[in-house]
Amino acid sequence: MIVSSPSGIENVVKLRGSDFSIIIIALIFAILVGFVEAARPVNGTFIKPAELNGYGELSIVNSLQEDSVAILTDLDNNTIFSVYIWGNKNFVNISGIEDGLYFMYFATGRDWDPELGEFLTDVGFSMMKDKLGFKTMRTSGGSSTSIVIVEIYSVSEAEQNRVAKDIFPQIM
Repeated sequence: MIVSSPSGIENVVKLRGSDFSIIIIALIFAILVGFVEAARPVNGTFIKPAELNGYGELSIVNSLQEDSVAILTDLDNNTIFSVYIWGNKNFVNISGIEDGLYFMYFATGRDWDPELGEFLTDVGFSMMKDKLGFKTMRTSGGSSTSIVIVEIYSVSEAEQNRVAKDIFPQIM
């Protein structure tokens, strides 16, 4: 192999068969790691974006080891938006939630498939037991709005509010 330096001097580098094998293995590993990392969306990426024209604010903290997709739906279970949240205490802040009542669902797992819009391993589906409410109130000094903070964390099997995949709202 001939390698050129910036000064134009050419150096001959001899590779042994074992060196070449190590380089090929390293390249294959780099390609595979690149594919896996590329599939994991950046924390806070909207999987299904929405026009958010309200005043409500929503903060979601993911305290699980696994990543999560949080899905906000109306009371008819139509998806308003879905957002990807990395595990291990990562969080997202979402502004512009319109006044009203909503359901919040969570898909959790590992190995996100962006084409299918789902996790491939360690998959779980759940929802919050209580509705989320947002309300903007006019005050003498202007207005005040709802700020809701949600934390995703592990609970015992008895406390979980699991949802079957076939009735889970659309993520994408």
